[in-house]
Amino acid sequence: MTKAQRQAEYSENLKAQRKAVYERIIETLNMGGVVQLYNSMRVVNYSQKHVGMFKLGNDGSMYVQRGKSWDCIDYSGVRHYRPVAA
Repeated sequence: MTKAQRQAEYSENLKAQRKAVYERIIETLNMGGVVQLYNSMRVVNYSQKHVGMFKLGNDGSMYVQRGKSWDCIDYSGVRHYRPVAA
């Protein structure tokens, strides 16, 4: 396997992982849960009304809207808090 093939495979695996995280974020928000994005400086809570603020870029990166701009959240921590089913 060449270096280019390894890099391409790594890139595809990373895209698949990010897509899975993105889908879980959207699923959690649609269920009425809360998603926390955090880094070393702050924690931001997102609820169901914020579901439109997330997107997946063409390169597989995840973004969250901040005002009129989009912040990359690929390396942010994510916590999911889902409601308990009765």
